Amino acid sequence: LVGDDCFATKDPKVIQKAEGDYLKGAELMEKYKKAQCIDGAKIYNNLGLCYTLKDDHKHALSNYYKALTILKEIDELESTSHMRIRFNMGCMYLRCIDNTPEGKLSAFKMLSKAAELAVGFQEEKMISNIARAMGKKLTRLLCLDLDGTFYNSKHEVSSANAAAVIAASRAGWIVAFCTGRGPTMSIPKARELGIDGDYYIVGYSGAVVYKMNKNDEIVDTLYETQLSNQTMQHLLRLAGNSAMKVDSHITTFAQHNDDPVGQRQLNDHTEIVHDVPHIVNFAAKFVDRNNDAETVQHMPNKLSIFTKNPKELAKKADECPELSDAGIAVIPVGPYWVETINSTHDKASGIKLICDKLGLDIHRAISFGDGSNDATMLKACGIGIAMANAKSEVQADADRV
Repeated sequence: LVGDDCFATKDPKVIQKAEGDYLKGAELMEKYKKAQCIDGAKIYNNLGLCYTLKDDHKHALSNYYKALTILKEIDELESTSHMRIRFNMGCMYLRCIDNTPEGKLSAFKMLSKAAELAVGFQEEKMISNIARAMGKKLTRLLCLDLDGTFYNSKHEVSSANAAAVIAASRAGWIVAFCTGRGPTMSIPKARELGIDGDYYIVGYSGAVVYKMNKNDEIVDTLYETQLSNQTMQHLLRLAGNSAMKVDSHITTFAQHNDDPVGQRQLNDHTEIVHDVPHIVNFAAKFVDRNNDAETVQHMPNKLSIFTKNPKELAKKADECPELSDAGIAVIPVGPYWVETINSTHDKASGIKLICDKLGLDIHRAISFGDGSNDATMLKACGIGIAMANAKSEVQADADRV
């Protein structure tokens, strides 16, 4: 019998040969009235596997139920054989889950029973297999850009968009906000959107990736860019006397050098993102001090520089090899500011980390976006949807508009 090998293979010749062997085995057991035993249940279970791999769910179910009937008649329902049959039945339902809601419910029931038995038998490998199966097939990831996508022109969530996220969350989707913003800024609150569980933030265009709880607290750091003292020194030199902001974990710092124009730009930016900046001297806090524990804890994830000509300043930053060597780029974001990004870790990279954390194939993620920093995630996800207001090159990378 080659049940395990059969289940691992996609070769139709091997599956066909295994099916023939199991059918012959079942025939012999029935002929000599030896089917009412653990081995009989195993043969019908393995026949079910063969039919599952052939997508013949009718015959697969028939054989699984024969196996279950045998175990019930010989009083072996509290057995590892029962556990494996339930697991295989759950996997069978998962193969057609996208088109049958009933299949999803049946898969949950079968895998839950298999998990209950696996815990009782301390079958750690089976528990891992069940979790992986449920994670890959039953979980989906909803990835939402904020400004220009989820937010309206007033940087607010419309009632229609809020209702859509509530419906998705209740249907089992996990939500990830993939944005140029971060935890220091205005991001939709879980409870306001009806998210009754954890969600994720891919912030600062991929520079940080956090797992958040329903109280909007960071509970796990999957990835975090930290600008070093040396990188900050080059950025401060680039900024000159311009006003600046730093976002570090859950805190915002600002410096305006008593420049009224810079102060006004800082205030206008604060009204947009709804952060609460603490005024400090950036050179003293991030460059001149040694890398003690307190300083490292507050090293910046992102720096914003306010300027009347963002494109010119970004071009000047491109000519700084120390920044590119550190994997940091400076890009125009708003009409009067530029921001640092991690050029080696974008939104798509952040989504892939979340998928790895969840044991989820990225093709079970759907993304919505409008900006150039959304293009890679629109391409990477199973379905990428560009907003109608997106630029043509962004729309070209999307599956739908």
